[in-house]
Amino acid sequence: MTVEARVRSRIAELAQTGLRLQVGSEYGQVRDQAHAAECQGWIAAAEHAVALACPLPSNRYRVGVERLATGATAQGYAVNDAVGEIAAVLRQLIADIDGGLITNVVDQARAETLDDLLDAAAEYHSDGRKDGSGILATAVFEDTLRRIARKNGIVDKGVKTDTLITQLTQNEVITAIIAKRCRAAAGVRNSALHGQWDEFSLDDVNSVIVLTRELLNAHLS
Repeated sequence: MTVEARVRSRIAELAQTGLRLQVGSEYGQVRDQAHAAECQGWIAAAEHAVALACPLPSNRYRVGVERLATGATAQGYAVNDAVGEIAAVLRQLIADIDGGLITNVVDQARAETLDDLLDAAAEYHSDGRKDGSGILATAVFEDTLRRIARKNGIVDKGVKTDTLITQLTQNEVITAIIAKRCRAAAGVRNSALHGQWDEFSLDDVNSVIVLTRELLNAHLS
């Protein structure tokens, strides 16, 4: 999945604002208390934006910005220097986002989160807790399907799952065989959402779990 446009836009905005804030007094320090406070607020906002773009804590950009942000406190009246350093990192991050180099990192982080939820569904399933497993597994399935759609430029907001499956098939993102399995999973999802517990079995839930893992590995890992 691509980094959301609003996150990219926010990082670009912060990088631009940083150019102004990094300029200090004739001594290279903050001009006044208001300038210092603005620098501190900017650093917090920059740290948050980078965390959104780079969900993995080990990401180099995230580690670098967090290190600079932590060190900014010790810089006191020279905190504007930290703004300049972080702004430079943000500009490089923007370049990598635009070059598509951040996409796989974001996809991997989100896939890991969904995979963890799927593991929980599998545990419920192994304990014979059909209803709970069905709710969780089908929720992860639908979320995964919608993420795949967005990754491939397909608008999913307000669009029914069956329509998304058709669009993914037409765009050759998934095969006709996978589409058939997705429709079966969507049927289980609908039953679970409406509390129609007798409409699906443990085997049906297992099929959803297996399919969702395949989708995650093929499209979001």
